Amino acid sequence: MPATFAIGDIHGHYDRCLDLLHEAGLVNGEHHWSGADATLVFIGDYVDRGPDGIAVLDLVMRLQTEARQAEGQVIALLGNHDLILALAYRFGQGPFHDWWRSAGGIASDLKHMTGSHLHWLLNRPLMLRLGDKLYVHADAEVYYDYGRTVAAVNQTVEQIIRGNNVTNLSVLVDQFGEHRAFFVDPERAATFLATYGGSQVLHGHTPIPGMAGNSHDVTTRPFVYADGLCVNLDGGIYAGGEGFVYRVV
Repeated sequence: MPATFAIGDIHGHYDRCLDLLHEAGLVNGEHHWSGADATLVFIGDYVDRGPDGIAVLDLVMRLQTEARQAEGQVIALLGNHDLILALAYRFGQGPFHDWWRSAGGIASDLKHMTGSHLHWLLNRPLMLRLGDKLYVHADAEVYYDYGRTVAAVNQTVEQIIRGNNVTNLSVLVDQFGEHRAFFVDPERAATFLATYGGSQVLHGHTPIPGMAGNSHDVTTRPFVYADGLCVNLDGGIYAGGEGFVYRVV
């Protein structure tokens, strides 16, 4: 059975991302896919707060093609920071641009973003089921408002982010900023899984130190909580965390 790996929020730290993927055997010394038929899931938040979010986007896009050619796959979810950057690029100066700046937007990301990056981001799913694992970016309950199946949520959100209804987009961005929904009450995680399927939620979005109480520089493994129902993969790379690639199966 091919292996499955997942990596949390990169936030523009291209070099660190490459190091982690190389250590996991998923890219070689020339930064090309070496994971054979493995599956790699990026949890989202490729941009903001770090030096080169666009380089991270380019890397993930290229690895998707290379993995497919090797009969593997790279799946990339949409993070809230990715959404905000896409909207800042689409709408220019205005509320989304202000939102992006306040969320840690990096000027060079917006400067070097292209229509190809926008198109790719607008096609990222919010949710993914692989086997008995449910992958989402945010530890939040925003998903309920957009459907009660993985397919329905992805379809509804795709329609919204491809549209021009600023009110609907603003609501989505605001809701996507929720954190720790399952940390405060494990029963909420159980209900979430009963709705969308799977036995465990894998997410990023909330840096592990904020939950586990440990420092960023020792965060090198997932944080499992909510009676084992949730696995947090955000190693806080943007704040100096080491980060990690998690082998799921």
